[in-house]
Amino acid sequence: MTYEIKTNRSAETFSLGQAIGEVLEPGDIICLYGDLGTGKTVLTQGIGRGLGVKELIDSPTFTLINQYSGRINLYHLDLYRLEDSRELEQLGWEEFLYGDGASVVEWAEKLENQLPANYLKISLEKVLPETQETRRIRLEGIGEMGNKLLQRILVNQKG
Repeated sequence: MTYEIKTNRSAETFSLGQAIGEVLEPGDIICLYGDLGTGKTVLTQGIGRGLGVKELIDSPTFTLINQYSGRINLYHLDLYRLEDSRELEQLGWEEFLYGDGASVVEWAEKLENQLPANYLKISLEKVLPETQETRRIRLEGIGEMGNKLLQRILVNQKG
C-alpha cells in the first residue's frame, strides 16, 4: 500500500510527521529516504511532537542514535556517516529497532539488505522548479506491520 502527498512548506512536512507520531506504537519502524535537505529531520521533529517529545530533535549524524522520551520512546538513527554496519552492531541498533519504542532511520538505504521485513518506507524529494520548500513525500508500507501503520496514519489524517 502506498500514499503520496505534496507539502509546500516545512511546517506542512512537520505536520505530516506529527500525524505519524500520534499513531506510532512500540515496535514501529520508519525508514526515511531522500537526498540532503529534503526534510527528513523536519519530518522526524514532527514525529517527535506527535509522540509528545518535549526536547529539540536534532539529527544524530555524529552519534548515529539519539533517544527521546515521549508517550513511547523515540529512537532516531542517522546513517549518513555510517561507514561500516559493524558500527551499528556495536551500538546494539537491533535492540532499538525491536525495543519498547518506535524507531526512525534516516539514510536507511545504507543498510537496505539488513532492514527488517516490516517497516514504513518514506521517500522525500524536492519538487522543482517550485519553491525550495515543496516536497513530494511517498509513504509505502513494507510487510504486514508496515501496511497497518500506514492505515493508522491515513485514518488519523482524515480524522
